[in-house]
This record gives sequence, C-alpha cells and structure tokens, in this order.
Amino acid sequence: FNVYGPREGHKGSMASVAFHLNTQLNNGESPKLFEGSDGFKRDFVYVGDVADVNLWFWENGVSGIFNLGTGRAESF
Repeated sequence: FNVYGPREGHKGSMASVAFHLNTQLNNGESPKLFEGSDGFKRDFVYVGDVADVNLWFWENGVSGIFNLGTGRAESF
C-alpha cells in the first residue's frame, strides 16, 4: 500500500504518486505518469489514518506487524 498526505515535499522524487499528481495538477500541469502505468493499481492510505492506528496500538499495548492497507487497489 502507498501512504500519502501533507508535507511530503522533503521526499523529493520519493514522495507518493498521489503527492506528485496533486502537485502537478495544482501547478496547472498535465499529470505525468510513467510508461505502462495505465495498468498499475495502488492501495492508497492517508497518513493520518496510519497515525491514528499506530496511536491506538500504543495506547492499547498492541504490538506486531500489521498491514494497514484498505485491501482495495485503485488505478491512477
């Protein structure tokens, strides 16, 4: 899954696809995707949701490895 959200600019080229597409559209540019991406799908998860789950785990003494994806991949 791909985590996206505010303040990703410091990641440069490693920022999420969602961040790059949003930045391009806000700058009045056409979205730039890479060749073959029309067949790709991603499970996008908002960073605030991941933070909320991590806080809940911490507050409730839960530890382990968990997949916080939605289970629904979307094309972009």
